[in-house]
Amino acid sequence: MLRQGAHLVRKLELYGWELSGDGKTLAAEGDDVIDVLDTATGELLARLPASVGLLALNRDGSMIAAAGDGDTVELWDTRGGGHRTATLVGHLGSVASAAFSDDGRYLATHSEDGTVRVWNAREGMA
Repeated sequence: MLRQGAHLVRKLELYGWELSGDGKTLAAEGDDVIDVLDTATGELLARLPASVGLLALNRDGSMIAAAGDGDTVELWDTRGGGHRTATLVGHLGSVASAAFSDDGRYLATHSEDGTVRVWNAREGMA
């Protein structure tokens, strides 16, 4: 459950979650969806159709990197209801971790193949 103070804002069935660096946005992984919520109001900002095992959220919550069991990462813009902006392909093993740079321009991913890749998150390229 997401709570604001002592008030229940929204009940969530979640498997994983990530809070934006500014604390204003929560990405919560459920059954084959990512719900993006405003932490102050509990308002659903976007519902993204994605099955993931790994989430990374940029500082202002406007972009999500999501990876499942495979070797690709999907980038999602959470504004305006949410839409996929890119699928990042290049690792030879499952993606194990991901993190955005402070300015949100870059995404670093680490894979079980032992590599780290740095992507231009705005353009969806390595």
